Amino acid sequence: MSIRGAAKAMRAVAATTLVLALSGCNVPNVAQQRSVEEARSAQTAALSPKVESSSLVQAGYLTVGLRTNRAVVPMCIEVDDSVLGYDVDVASALADELGLKVRFVPVTNVGKSLGSECDVVMDVSAEESGSSGKVVGSYAEAATAFFHRGDMGVANVEDLASKSVGLQDGSVSQKALAATSLAMTEKTFDNLNDAFVALSSGSIDYVLCDAYPGAYLACMSAGVHFVGTLDAPTSEGVAVADANTKLQSEVRDALVSIQSDGRADVIRSRWVGGMPALSANSQIKNVPQSAAAAATAQTSGGISTAGANASAAPA
Repeated sequence: MSIRGAAKAMRAVAATTLVLALSGCNVPNVAQQRSVEEARSAQTAALSPKVESSSLVQAGYLTVGLRTNRAVVPMCIEVDDSVLGYDVDVASALADELGLKVRFVPVTNVGKSLGSECDVVMDVSAEESGSSGKVVGSYAEAATAFFHRGDMGVANVEDLASKSVGLQDGSVSQKALAATSLAMTEKTFDNLNDAFVALSSGSIDYVLCDAYPGAYLACMSAGVHFVGTLDAPTSEGVAVADANTKLQSEVRDALVSIQSDGRADVIRSRWVGGMPALSANSQIKNVPQSAAAAATAQTSGGISTAGANASAAPA
């Protein structure tokens, strides 16, 4: 999904949200309200830092690294000279909980940036730990997911058999499907927007794509729902420098706090709607491997893209 397309979509969502907010309540006397800048100043003045300055790149701020060069919608979206998205909202909530202001910087190398350019980096998988610092907590998941017009819970293999599926040509999702022997008719699209339009219109039965971009587009596609992942989901958390154990603990506690009091749920709903947190229960069971994938897995001792729930293709 292109950043420009996402930006337009976000402006439309913001406008719709504003209209709904104004139509659902009595509009107060604007003259009696504080300006945005006054509200921000009051909020900043009320902050009480819970983190020692020695643990931070810049005192009083949680400096957050975003990998904008590889970011996907809705995790991080660049609009003009600003950023917004799931990662941005979670990071801002963490900063509030830590009593800090927040600033964002682009990073490319997580390990080298931590402790020098930024305090934390968002959306880092546990598999990246080591060279990318210590990953604490989990607030998102990565997986390839199916979306369908109509809520059917988690689909099964029989639901997918002989059905049509929309994919971006050459995508990771297309390769993941090729590693199975699911008998589905592929229809390729230049972008996910077009695939979801086709799904909404009934031209295709499913869309297969990265879970979070798909859930974001499903929010804007009437009647479209998440119906399960093709592979086993992996957790995404917040990376902190290995040596900064104090900040690791404070960020972990802050993440637990915003998840316990519902703030994280509000943020999640804003960006991915009703898609549940992805787990083993979200994965479609007994997806058959392709013969080539099964042979490769057997030879190398590796795991197929269908994950632990894969079954060998019938002879």
